[in-house]
Amino acid sequence: MELQTVIQSAIPLLTHLALKVVGALVVWVVARRLIHIAVGLLVKSLKYPFDQTVAGYIGTAVSVVLNNYWQVYFDTNRAIREVGGAAGFPAPAQHVFVRSGA
Repeated sequence: MELQTVIQSAIPLLTHLALKVVGALVVWVVARRLIHIAVGLLVKSLKYPFDQTVAGYIGTAVSVVLNNYWQVYFDTNRAIREVGGAAGFPAPAQHVFVRSGA
């Protein structure tokens, strides 16, 4: 293949990839901003009779869950697997029995 042919076939693919990356970044920025607004509204709504320290903790917890949910989920599962494996517990498994009708 000639270099010119490779470049001509790569341009549409790279353009498509670049548009997807830019779109993902835009969605990420908008989502982060919406999460920031939602957490701010939540903390502001927790005025009296809530202690402001408790309201701050709740706001932080909600922010962590919304921003880092999957990272927390996978880290927790990995820790459970490691500790359970070290203690000799078997890995959880879903047992499925399939019966064929006769």
